[in-house]
Amino acid sequence: MKEVVIYAKYPELVYDIENITHQIARHRTQMSVEDQFAMQTSDTETDTAFVKRSMDRAYNKVRKAVSSVLTEESWGYGDDDLKLAETDGYYLYATVRDTFNQAKTEAAAMAFHDFIVNSSVFDWLLISKPDEAAIYKQLMEDNLSELKSTLTDSAGFYTIDPFPKFEERNYNR
Repeated sequence: MKEVVIYAKYPELVYDIENITHQIARHRTQMSVEDQFAMQTSDTETDTAFVKRSMDRAYNKVRKAVSSVLTEESWGYGDDDLKLAETDGYYLYATVRDTFNQAKTEAAAMAFHDFIVNSSVFDWLLISKPDEAAIYKQLMEDNLSELKSTLTDSAGFYTIDPFPKFEERNYNR
């Protein structure tokens, strides 16, 4: 077994969250300017705190979902909030198989980053635009599934029917 480190930086996460909410609001021309403004996250203390809590919740969801491959170092010691405040991002220390291809680490990091961003945008849109939140819920579920399959080094499975059922069709009707 070997260990890989997956990392997501705060500034990049916050930038992506703010950019997505800005783009969503900007492209809703049927909305009033006030509604468009309310839909966007901003640098205010309240919005920043909300986004930070949302990112922390997303990080904890990921840790729970992939806990089977995480090392103790990833879970930290003592107060997690204090430990998170001291870092500049989120880390996952995962124990993977020896046959794990190191090139998959980048794919796992992207899925991790995208999950946190999509989860935070989902939380934000639940307040400001609930009808569009479902899109980001599906995206975050896909990101989590991709992260899990990458870390566990499984691509799922499917069966091939060696003898497909022949269906006779009459095309002369």
